[in-house]
Amino acid sequence: MYAVGIFLDLSKAYDVINHKGLLEKLDSNGIRGLVKKWFQSCLKNRTQFVEISQTDKKGRSQHKFQSSLRKITRGVPLGSILDPLLFLIYINDLPLNIQGAKLILYADDTNGLITDRSQDTL
Repeated sequence: MYAVGIFLDLSKAYDVINHKGLLEKLDSNGIRGLVKKWFQSCLKNRTQFVEISQTDKKGRSQHKFQSSLRKITRGVPLGSILDPLLFLIYINDLPLNIQGAKLILYADDTNGLITDRSQDTL
């Protein structure tokens, strides 16, 4: 018998979770009705843009450049205690696809808890 450990660093894993797929997995895990509608409202109609500020060399004038507003169809809102839970629900059927091994899944978002997320919008 052998013991093997495989550790994957999915550093941007929370950013690629497909909203439709997550909602389907919530449903298949018994999360329905008002609770599912709450999750839908947190994921639906999310948008983001990027803004860059630039000051000239003399420090007198500042220019702002802004991208267009884009709809977000992937990822979960970061900085909450639900992030790891939603990620685990999203990948919890992974062990069903690997036969003959005991798998343990774990998600940790300690970076997200430390990082300032005050700019995040719902």
